Amino acid sequence: MGRPMNSLEEEIANHLADEIRQGIDNELLADMLVACGWYQVRLSHLKSSDEKIVDAWTRENCAGKFQHFAYTWVFRDQADAVLFSLKWT
Repeated sequence: MGRPMNSLEEEIANHLADEIRQGIDNELLADMLVACGWYQVRLSHLKSSDEKIVDAWTRENCAGKFQHFAYTWVFRDQADAVLFSLKWT
């Protein structure tokens, strides 16, 4: 194996591992909600800086429950998912 990691390299590796774990958790949660009848919309083109804008719009304009996981929004009501899709995709 190579040389041992210094503290900065270890910190970066741990941060990246945490991001990967969070991404996997988010995917699993979204899939579970979809399996329970929720509707999923993915915004692959979205910049991370725009997430708060989209989330605020969703809170203002959608009547039912929703969850936001990174670039994926999951809606309880189909009408909200359609409205969201029309606006953001």
